[in-house]
Amino acid sequence: MEYRKASFRGAEFEVTSRSWSSGRRNQVHEYPNKDIPYTEDLGKKAESYPVTAFVIGSDYKSKRDALRKACIQEGSGTLIHPDYGTIEVICDSISIKEDYSSQRMAIIELVFIEVGEKAIPETSIDYAGQITSSAGSLTSAAKNSFVSGFSLSDGVEGLTSLLGSISDLCTSSLDNIGTGIGYAEGLASDVQGAMNNIVAASSYALSLKTSAKALLNTPNGLASQIDTVFSAISSLAGGYSGSGSSSTKAYSVSSTSSSSSSATSASSATVTTNAFKTVRGLASKSNASETANTSNDDAKAEKKCMQQIEQLTKQIVVAKEAEVITTIEFASAEDAEVVLDDFLTDVEEVELFEDVEPSSEVMQSLRDLREIVIEYMQNIAMELPRTRSLILNGSLPSLVVAYDLYEDVNRADEIVKKNKIAFPGFIPAGKELKVLTE
Repeated sequence: MEYRKASFRGAEFEVTSRSWSSGRRNQVHEYPNKDIPYTEDLGKKAESYPVTAFVIGSDYKSKRDALRKACIQEGSGTLIHPDYGTIEVICDSISIKEDYSSQRMAIIELVFIEVGEKAIPETSIDYAGQITSSAGSLTSAAKNSFVSGFSLSDGVEGLTSLLGSISDLCTSSLDNIGTGIGYAEGLASDVQGAMNNIVAASSYALSLKTSAKALLNTPNGLASQIDTVFSAISSLAGGYSGSGSSSTKAYSVSSTSSSSSSATSASSATVTTNAFKTVRGLASKSNASETANTSNDDAKAEKKCMQQIEQLTKQIVVAKEAEVITTIEFASAEDAEVVLDDFLTDVEEVELFEDVEPSSEVMQSLRDLREIVIEYMQNIAMELPRTRSLILNGSLPSLVVAYDLYEDVNRADEIVKKNKIAFPGFIPAGKELKVLTE
């Protein structure tokens, strides 16, 4: 018989003895006033593989620690055994004994249990799909509310100025995205296509200014134009804004949805929180009405129209924020919490916009969107590492710090970028570093 070296998850050990146990799962039913019981067969017991193992030699400590690490790791692993063969198991227990009289040796008692198969398939929630659907409902409700309530006043100077400001802000955002694409990693084959999309989006943004008077006379056209421009920017931001951080270790919660309306599949760059900031900034010019003139009835009517446009802008931006959130690969739980707090602040601002009360349809859409985004982000945060502070006692290269923390020198760039270290080969003693817990 060919001898196979025993190992679990690649950690090798020697075998001194073995045993095996299984059987049937039986439920004995004993009834009052009856002498004969009924034994119900519930199926085969899980097969159990107790193993007495040992590691020996001058390097026995490293072998011992490797096996211990393999056994306490979450999930199943591959057991290779001279007699059992190759099987997928879970390590149920490990017990290590070292005798001072026996140097360079550790005796290890192991119990492995067969993995089998899951009788009930796992279910996953399509968070991205639900958020996209809720965001679309909010956008539709916002446009319907605007169209039904907007009535153009005689004076339009303030309104055209407001649309011009929104147009300029959109153009500026697109310029920033375009600059980032030029340096994006992994986008060489798609840069031209991305730039073409930016040019197209810029033309939509410019028309808000050049066609302002015509759009003001067609509320439906104005609402659709703002939605079109914001959608284009959120799509580009979600697809390309992470160019500078693609080497950072990122974490995300998977869903069954392969895409959302705010994402573009053309990019392989990591989508960072910069995408959210870009979209959120689209509402920053939506408070012009606060200083508007109200000296006469026409001025008051114009101010009300400005407030309606501002409210429409804020509502659509909140919808786009939610869509972009589903594309972000967060680096830490703190990053996710900051984005969620900002999103909830913006939702509250829409709800409490006193000058133009949101319609009941808008309010319901906001509540639905907020609920699913909170649930999504809570699930994200549970899977993310947190940031902790670390102060070096001595000067070290970033590669050494990465290995000491994670046993992975490839994460040195993550530490360098997160802490903006100018000289990775020499991190001075006493410097406080922000590092991930995993």
